[in-house]
Amino acid sequence: MSAFAEFCCVALALLIWESLMWLPLRSVPLVFSRKKHTILIKIRRVDRWFATKRRGAVFLSWLPGSCSVLPCQAIPLLVDSQNRWLLHHDDGQYARIPAPTWEQIRWQHATLQVGSERVTLTSGRCLEALWRGKNAGLSPADALRVAWRESLSMPRAAADEKKWRVLASPLVWMQPILLLIFVSGLFGYWEQREQFPLMIFLASVFLLMIMIATRVMWFAKKIDPSCRGAIVQDALLCCIVPFHAMRAAEAVALPFMGRLHPMALLFRYAPDHPWLAQQLRSISHPRPGKAEDEILFEAMAPLLQPAMQKRGLQWSDFDQAPAAREPEEVSYCPRCHALYLAGHTTCRECNNYSLRLLP
Repeated sequence: MSAFAEFCCVALALLIWESLMWLPLRSVPLVFSRKKHTILIKIRRVDRWFATKRRGAVFLSWLPGSCSVLPCQAIPLLVDSQNRWLLHHDDGQYARIPAPTWEQIRWQHATLQVGSERVTLTSGRCLEALWRGKNAGLSPADALRVAWRESLSMPRAAADEKKWRVLASPLVWMQPILLLIFVSGLFGYWEQREQFPLMIFLASVFLLMIMIATRVMWFAKKIDPSCRGAIVQDALLCCIVPFHAMRAAEAVALPFMGRLHPMALLFRYAPDHPWLAQQLRSISHPRPGKAEDEILFEAMAPLLQPAMQKRGLQWSDFDQAPAAREPEEVSYCPRCHALYLAGHTTCRECNNYSLRLLP
């Protein structure tokens, strides 16, 4: 294999690597697409293609510059009215922890430490409201409740999504042009060799990389200080690595969307989304013998109620029976909507949750 072919293989590998976003398994990447005045939202599973025990690889859009992947992440801490605390681990499981003090809650380098437990954060923006509550003299439980109300705010979700589109709009055309110039330059050099205007090609690529990096630096002035370090690092990488510049919008979306819960965007734009219905069913039907599920419902119910009222929704709207696929199916699980034949009374997937008869 020639040196040029090896270079092309390495370039392709780097482009594929930059097209992956490594997220904790509890993260929920939303994919926005617009058709005229309609917003369509899809959800990509973090563990669909490749995953470890704590993280998964999410493929971005096939064309750089689409700016469609919004990796939302909720605050990995919950507290109910009885001051019972839950920690949401990277693998997506909830675990009960003792009520912490402010001295036991620390965050450094995208890692949240509560006592001896550690979880990964995609953005320091996730804890911005929590630290504001601390500076205001609130207790950890009260500050966490305020942070959750902000995270689930539909007006805040709409404002952040609109602000993101405005900030990322120049990258929509700069990133594909950079990819087109880079690929066409490789083909031109392969055909012309010594006659190829290499300096003009390198200058145009470097100029676009600087333009993208400048726009990314402008991001840092428009959002919270907690994310500026990560965004400045992305801007520096855009000046050095062309493949990172081709994916700058998605890289900046990671810290930018860190303070929004995915349910806030779904309540705002797609209240009938099946993922939202599944999450609400899981919350409202705690599994037998699972204290974590009971605490989750007690903590989330009062936080979700305002958003549901604004949309004119009730818990019963998400608790409708599914349609049977086969005549032999007579019952279903109200939590996961699994269908069962006659003779079954509990759901084996939901810790023996009681089944209901199909209408």
